[in-house]
Amino acid sequence: MNIFTRDSHRLAKRTPAAIRTVVRIKDNEESSWTENVATVSVSSLGAGFHISSKCDVGCLLSLMMPLPPDLRKYDQEKELYRVWGVVQHCSPVTTKEGEAFYVGVAFIGKHSPASYQADPRQSYRILGISDAGLWAIEEMEQPFVSRKFPRYAVALDVTLVKLGPKKRPVAEAKAVTENVSAGGASVISHLETEVNERIKFQTEFYKFSSFALVKNKQVIDPETYRMNLEFVKKKFPVKELVLAFEDEAVD
Repeated sequence: MNIFTRDSHRLAKRTPAAIRTVVRIKDNEESSWTENVATVSVSSLGAGFHISSKCDVGCLLSLMMPLPPDLRKYDQEKELYRVWGVVQHCSPVTTKEGEAFYVGVAFIGKHSPASYQADPRQSYRILGISDAGLWAIEEMEQPFVSRKFPRYAVALDVTLVKLGPKKRPVAEAKAVTENVSAGGASVISHLETEVNERIKFQTEFYKFSSFALVKNKQVIDPETYRMNLEFVKKKFPVKELVLAFEDEAVD
């Protein structure tokens, strides 16, 4: 899998579009429910919509929609586009029709993984962008728990700076975010760091820059790492991020 593809280095262009979509969610092997919704925003990598029932972050659902061909990764000639998505956030909102939930999903492809077929309650997290140009996922050992700051699946260009004495830069590397919250981010990068090390996080999105602590680190391959970062003193402007999703229109 190539985690540093061209599409992974920017937020996919989202279009405000009310596309009628059938959403299907399985509660277990015998029980499922569907709802006809209208998307609030959509791109080739994900969609946002209002739904009447809460969805767990990390769960899979399927969508059937007449997505424009230029936003599809396959089946361009079919009338309806079926795509599976992993729920990245689910927040209560008030709409003209009443109370609902705003759900953001990241598209993973035409087929669900075998682990989902074995257990529809399985939770997943995003790994990065696959060679097919959609989000790659892996199974979570435990379901997502509610977090202090909601996380949003978005691929932002980031520069990570390793600091030496007197906080002087000694090395830097490019990175791509897997998700971002007000308090931190999960990134994939080639920068060599240690857990509890303080680095600098910079992105052109709203010119945000902050010191960050490396809370944990996972080796993807000998030269690539996944790091969970906690911002020091500053908070990421997630309100603007959500507005960007809706305007460019995707715990």
